[in-house]
This record gives sequence, structure tokens and C-alpha cells, in this order.
Amino acid sequence: MPWLTDVLQLDLGLLRAQLDRSPCTVALSTDPTALLTDLGAGRLPVAPRQGRFRVQLVDDGARV
Repeated sequence: MPWLTDVLQLDLGLLRAQLDRSPCTVALSTDPTALLTDLGAGRLPVAPRQGRFRVQLVDDGARV
């Protein structure tokens, strides 16, 4: 699963944004839209597009 590192980067980045209460930018090698769309639908990504991607994560203040 070559995209597993990117999933972990997204999770850790979101945690950093929540803990620091400031935006966190993460660099990914997998298209985050394709990756999260497949995972959100409950399926493993088959061949998500590879490249250089940057995602800015923010804590929207929502608490569950």
C-alpha cells in the first residue's frame, strides 16, 4: 500500500492542527481527493494518481 504513508501524514497533520490550533500543511505523493474519496466510500484505493500534492489542514473547531 504505497499510499499508507500519506494517510498517516494526513492523520498526524490533523492532530497537529488541532493541538496547535493553527493550520498545518502536509506534503503528499498521492492525490488526496482520490485517496480520501475511496477510503470514505469504504474501499481501498486501486491506483490513485501520484505526484506532488500539498494539503493545508485546519481545526474547524468542531468537537464531537
